[in-house]
Order: sequence, then C-alpha cells, then structure tokens
Amino acid sequence: ECPYVPGVTYVDWPVDDPGGQDPATVRRIIGDLDQRVRGLVAELAPDHDLPPSVLG
Repeated sequence: ECPYVPGVTYVDWPVDDPGGQDPATVRRIIGDLDQRVRGLVAELAPDHDLPPSVLG
C-alpha cells in the first residue's frame, strides 16, 4: 500500500495481474491501462498531446 501524502490526489484503479495470463488477456489489461492513463492526462493536462497508443 502506498503512503498517504496530504494535499495529493490519488487515483486507485483495479488492475488485473498479467502474470501467467495468455497474450490476449495481457493485451486487454494493457489496453485498459492505456485508456485510463490517457483519460487522466486529458483531465490533468488538456493541452498536452500524447503520442499514439503503442497498441496501434
């Protein structure tokens, strides 16, 4: 568990463990994280341009 720092906003996402999963499941997990991070960046820094997703 991460330590709590007052004044800092935390985002806690449930993420499946990719360990031992088949490639399709790992790709799904990566895609989910990619979308979440892109959404968070868009929310926090709307003028920031992200490169295309590594998922294609």
